[in-house]
Amino acid sequence: MAKTGTTTQGLRAAIERSGYYPALVADAVESAVGREPVVSYLVHQETTFDSNEVRRHVTVLVLTATRFVVSHTDEQPADP
Repeated sequence: MAKTGTTTQGLRAAIERSGYYPALVADAVESAVGREPVVSYLVHQETTFDSNEVRRHVTVLVLTATRFVVSHTDEQPADP
């Protein structure tokens, strides 16, 4: 699933539709973006299958007038 748009409200709604810890992801993204207006965004939710496990990921890309913000959240622990 991928959703694109150009408004802060649309960004929040797209994160919520992804269904992957929407409050956590939205808080992280909104904290990173701050008060800057959103020029454009992409929310990409992906589910992968690893042997007997299902792993979920969500990547949120946000373009502001001055920055490109990348946020990635997943269930897999960091490599040692």
